[in-house]
Amino acid sequence: MKIKCRLLLILCVLFISSGIYAQSYSWTVSQGASVTVGTGIELVYANTQTRDLLSELLWEIPGTISSETSFTWTAPNQTSVSGSISVAVTSPKGEMTDTDYFPPGTDYSQYEYPFKYWSRSDAFVVSAVSADLRFTKQPGRTWRYHSGIWYRYWEWTDKAWEYIYFDTRSGSGYEKGSFEGADAIDYLQHFFIPYVGISFVLGDELTQFEQGLYASFLSFAYANDLHRLRNPPVLFEDLAQGGLYLSFESDIKRKITNRTSFELFMNAAWIPAARADTKQTEQGGEPLFFPSQAGIGLRELTFGAAFSIHR
Repeated sequence: MKIKCRLLLILCVLFISSGIYAQSYSWTVSQGASVTVGTGIELVYANTQTRDLLSELLWEIPGTISSETSFTWTAPNQTSVSGSISVAVTSPKGEMTDTDYFPPGTDYSQYEYPFKYWSRSDAFVVSAVSADLRFTKQPGRTWRYHSGIWYRYWEWTDKAWEYIYFDTRSGSGYEKGSFEGADAIDYLQHFFIPYVGISFVLGDELTQFEQGLYASFLSFAYANDLHRLRNPPVLFEDLAQGGLYLSFESDIKRKITNRTSFELFMNAAWIPAARADTKQTEQGGEPLFFPSQAGIGLRELTFGAAFSIHR
C-alpha cells in the first residue's frame, strides 16, 4: 500500500510539473524557402603589405533556392535559443570571371585592356548550406540582444568559355579564344563566424516587425580552389582568421491562429575579403606556402518566407 501511495504521489508530482513546464516554456518550429543572390570572392594579392591584386575570381550566386528549417525554444525570462539550417535545392546557371593583373606600378596606358588575362565561365552552384545557432535575451518589449555562431558553405564548378590573354613570351599582344566549355575550376568556401547583435522589435499581438544588425571580428574562412585545366592540376588551399562580418536582418510576422503564423524575411551578409595563408600543391609535387597573400570574401542577399507552428 505504501509503495502504491508513493508511486501515485510521484505520478502526481510529475503531472503537475509537466503542466507547469508546458505553461512556462514555449517553442516554435518553422519551415520555409528562400532565394539567395550574391558573389563569392577569391583574391590573390601582389604582396603582404598592400591590397594590390594579382588575381581576382568572382563567383556568382545566381538566385539559389534553399529549404529553410528553424526551431526556437523560449524560457519564461524571455531568454531563447534558436537553431536554423538552410540547404540549397536548386540553382540556375551563373557566371564566373577570372582576371589576372600585371604587377603593381604597371603603366596600363600601353595596353589594350586593363588586365593581363581575363576569362568568363558558366558557373554552377554544386552545394550550399547555412547553419545558425543563436542565443537571445529580451529584457524589455523593444530591444533584443543576440550572440551566436554562423556556418556558411558554398561550392561551385564551372565550364570555361571565352578568354583574352596577353602573350608576354612572343610579344604579339593580346590573344582571344575559347576554352569551348571545358571544366576549368572547382571552388568552395567554408565560413565559421561567432557574432553578436542587437535588434529592434515593434508591433502587437497579431503583427510583429523586427530589424537587427549583427557583427563579428572573429570570422574564420577556408577555401579550396582546384585548377583542372593546368597540366598537371594545381590545388590552392586558403585559410583566413579574424576577418570582419556584418549582417542586416529584417522580418515581419503575422499571426494566423493562436498556434500558427506566417513570416517574410530578408538577410544581407557581407564578409570583406580577409587575408589568408595559401598552400599550393601541384599534382605529384611538394606543397608551396604563401603567407597572407590570398583573400576570401562573400556578399549575399537572401529573401524568404516561412510558416510557423507555436506551442
